[in-house]
Amino acid sequence: CLLVGTALDSDNHELVNLIQHYELEDSVILLGAREDIPVILNAIALHILPSAYGEGFPNVVAEAMACQTPSVVTDVGDSAYIVGETGWVVPPRDTAALAEVVQLALAELNTPAWQKRCEASRTRIEDKFSIERMIAAYHQVWDEALHEVSIARCALSGKHGK
Repeated sequence: CLLVGTALDSDNHELVNLIQHYELEDSVILLGAREDIPVILNAIALHILPSAYGEGFPNVVAEAMACQTPSVVTDVGDSAYIVGETGWVVPPRDTAALAEVVQLALAELNTPAWQKRCEASRTRIEDKFSIERMIAAYHQVWDEALHEVSIARCALSGKHGK
């Protein structure tokens, strides 16, 4: 298990003590904050984002999926929407549900279903969240806004028409 992020390092004595208490020193690696996230996401089999609150659009979920790494997420912010049917979603702060789903996901590793899930993860990101799609959506919003402004100007000036 790789733990990546702010305060997920050996300076976090509370976390280190928990890892030692549960004898997980050989199973958990604390990497702390990193800049090489694509390398990490390509190295892992399963991405887990157990947010309790505060997520808008967590880019890391989309980044993992773009690397064909399925995700387990909590239903916070847009996480469930990003994952769709390609991964797993659990309620926030439900550690039992999170543990159960992680076990289900790990049981699927190295199966044909897992390979399909990995491919579906990347395809979902390409189809729903590509840069091209984002740019097209921005253009559509701007076009609609300009159209509304044009209608409003015509109404204010007393002109009719387009």
